[in-house]
Amino acid sequence: MARSIVCAGERRHVHLRGFTLVELLVVIAIIGTLVGLLLPAVQAARESARRSSCTNNVKQIALGLQNFHDARGCLPSARTTKGSFPGASLGGSNRATWFLYLLPYVEAADVYNKITFTNTIIWNSPSSSWSIPVALCPSDPTAPFVKPRGVYANYSGNVGAMALDQIWSGAVCDGIFYQDSQMRMKNVSDGLSKTMVIAETLVSKTASSSAPDNRGRIWDGELGFGAVFNTRTEPNSGAIDVLLYCATSSDADWLQWTPCTTTSTTGRAAAARSRHMGGVLVGMMDGSVGFVDNSVESWVSGGVPTAWNTALDFKKMGVWQKLACRYDGQAVSTPFGN
Repeated sequence: MARSIVCAGERRHVHLRGFTLVELLVVIAIIGTLVGLLLPAVQAARESARRSSCTNNVKQIALGLQNFHDARGCLPSARTTKGSFPGASLGGSNRATWFLYLLPYVEAADVYNKITFTNTIIWNSPSSSWSIPVALCPSDPTAPFVKPRGVYANYSGNVGAMALDQIWSGAVCDGIFYQDSQMRMKNVSDGLSKTMVIAETLVSKTASSSAPDNRGRIWDGELGFGAVFNTRTEPNSGAIDVLLYCATSSDADWLQWTPCTTTSTTGRAAAARSRHMGGVLVGMMDGSVGFVDNSVESWVSGGVPTAWNTALDFKKMGVWQKLACRYDGQAVSTPFGN
């Protein structure tokens, strides 16, 4: 019988097989595909968490306004010149916004107690150590706590469908906040659950001390324009906001989210804006929170008024304007999108 004899000096060669270039490329392609599939889901989950946090903020502010009303007999004004609110010794700085007066009712009494309500609020008083968590929505990456002329927030008060330049005249203002408004629940004849009190605001990344931006500015509400919005344009409107002050920019992020131009005359407008997909969160007068689609009806055909110092034609208002007006008498159904 023949036998195989392996000599002592003979070596066995073991051949180890590795990945070929084609196989390596296939594996990389599969991993890339999986990452591509998972990344949107991760981003969606993160935005869902951010939106949930933002919803909680809107709820807390809306309920805080109700508690303020219970304690003071009215809501704070966009701008206060009368010196105090009914039944309370509350300072009347004409540059303090409604948001500052609300601080004790949204778990920020420590910040409120540091404020001296003189005739004007000192622009550089706030510090980054003064925490107001309820003021910021985590979905807005350009909303630092302290910017030129003080503190900014992602939530603004409802002036109504009128132009912002009517904020000085209670005779024509149709919303909740204006100069010395001191709005009472009984004055909201359309119903508390059908009338907005606040909505989301995006903070401009280009604001400066020489060209301040009133959108979301809660510390220095110069002339009453701080932290307010109106419904002249729909949520997240592609139309440029028209303000008394703002800093323009060619930055793509600014152009997409917070475009603005200035005017010293009439027709000022600041849209409700957010980085949530498809719309903005709003707080209603009854303390509830809603989400308004960007596609919400905004003025009927030919309904946009050309003169902002005259009474509104309620029949030409869209759902978005009806939600802002406290006394239009028009029916509004939910959800608020088309």
